[in-house]
Amino acid sequence: MNKVVIKRIPTPPNLKAYQERFGHRQSPEASRAYSRSQLDEMAKAALEANEPIPQWRDRSMTKLDNVNDKQYKNLL
Repeated sequence: MNKVVIKRIPTPPNLKAYQERFGHRQSPEASRAYSRSQLDEMAKAALEANEPIPQWRDRSMTKLDNVNDKQYKNLL
């Protein structure tokens, strides 16, 4: 039987720096809507402005009534 190896895609540098500075990752909705390179550019712009992206920052407190709400225990 053949093994399937799934390679881990490294986190782009700006996304990593964004998470370290602001303490949260991008929202699951943003991860589905944008490519990694687009997310990295958005994180770069937020880092340069020294302001977090409001939709990413507030996602853990915003109930959208979709399956992604299960990731946030306070929304259940």
